[in-house]
Amino acid sequence: MKSTHSWLSGFVTALLVAVSVTTSAAQIQNEEPRGTIISPQKAKSLTPYAFASQLAHTYKLNGKSEKSIATRNKMLGYEMTPVDSKDLPEPIKYLFIQDETQRFWSYSGLQARAFYHHNKKNIVLAFAGTDFHPLMYRSYATAGTANLIAYGYSTPMLTQASALCRAFKEIPEVENIIVTGNSLGGAVAHYAGLACGAKTIAFNSLALPENLRQQAILDYINYHSIEDSFSIDPSYRSELSNAGTPKQLELIEVEGEALNNTKGMWIIQGQHPKNTPIQIVPSHDKKLGSVGRHWAPAVIKSLETHSR
Repeated sequence: MKSTHSWLSGFVTALLVAVSVTTSAAQIQNEEPRGTIISPQKAKSLTPYAFASQLAHTYKLNGKSEKSIATRNKMLGYEMTPVDSKDLPEPIKYLFIQDETQRFWSYSGLQARAFYHHNKKNIVLAFAGTDFHPLMYRSYATAGTANLIAYGYSTPMLTQASALCRAFKEIPEVENIIVTGNSLGGAVAHYAGLACGAKTIAFNSLALPENLRQQAILDYINYHSIEDSFSIDPSYRSELSNAGTPKQLELIEVEGEALNNTKGMWIIQGQHPKNTPIQIVPSHDKKLGSVGRHWAPAVIKSLETHSR
């Protein structure tokens, strides 16, 4: 068992090295922040969404282990409860796995969870990012999807994510929906948010290329004006074209994390919308390298530490 564990650890380490240039903590400290450091109050308000992004990865939500119990207690603290399967719209039920995982899953690599936040009027839809487990199908599906998205190709994952978001928006009781995700999950959330008109909160996000942003906006236009999308009022079209403004999109990064760090940048990363300011949260552990700062647990810990 030990040798198997060592092999798996070595595989994951090698894969990370292959796709990124790791920046040490010392190098990160010598860099200027990419954006503005957020306030402790802002960090506190963002923490539930970072937690939801991590929960999109969690396999068992209803397990009996101490970790599962602690997770559910934390969810209660944030007033988050999984969406009940009986409340799901018919068009998306085929993506929902009705077992202890309570998640949406597809062979496209899509993995997501939906939560009521405070009450049934508010939905948080969280998309999982890339997996790096050598024995999981989703690891290969998401790695391929991340590269396709980075180079501007549309994917089934983006289409399904948009369908999920729209389906929840059409529930009469739902008044507000926020989409969120970390890394690849952030880019998927960004696309889905544009396509269904929901606010996006993305952490350490893969950049969504401009052509995919415009495609998502056209998806939104066509969905709401099927007969003639070009007859939409020009001022409304202009508003959609500027959909990367902070009212619609928030980009949050842990300072020095790998995907967006200027010296530790992963080679597939592009540019975020120029009209969207980057919000920076200091790392909870100054000894962490750029890759360690990228994952959702580091985002949560950094937000929690900064909010105290």
